[in-house]
Amino acid sequence: MVRIACEQPAFTEVIVRRQFERIVGREPSKRDVRDWGQALSDDPAVFTTMVQEWVLSPVYAERLQSLRLKSDRQFLRGLMVDLTGELPDAETEARARTALAAVADAGPLRSVIARVLLGRHGAGLPERGKVDAYALIDSLFHRFLGREPGPDERAALAIAYEQCECEPDTVALSLITHWEYQYY
Repeated sequence: MVRIACEQPAFTEVIVRRQFERIVGREPSKRDVRDWGQALSDDPAVFTTMVQEWVLSPVYAERLQSLRLKSDRQFLRGLMVDLTGELPDAETEARARTALAAVADAGPLRSVIARVLLGRHGAGLPERGKVDAYALIDSLFHRFLGREPGPDERAALAIAYEQCECEPDTVALSLITHWEYQYY
């Protein structure tokens, strides 16, 4: 059945259209799909070059100006890797995805899952007092959000960390339950 599907004339067009939409985040023109499909049919090795052109295009650069919500799978796998350094096993991922799919708004449940996983697996965080508040905040921003904290963010978290004597996992939890962590 797979062979029959792959041998259909429109198969390569379907593949390039889906990949373009997945990577670039918008629908390609019919002419581009037709041209790319023909090129892929002629030489499958051209796919790598095709993707490179998409990523270097102005359309892709424009897409980077807006965030896209992570799918449940992306969120769960990213969270597990961020906290444990490993992908979740198939059973754990399937159970969590089923739970997220069962609710209309998965946002609150994502926060609960993040809290439970952080509590269960930790994140390899240093003990309180063994690291400077600013160094901890900077490292957690890099680790979970992939960016530097803004001056206001750094100051607010440092005040909470020092005055409220919260633990490093509280700072980590504030980042992995933040709306920005839900997007890429």
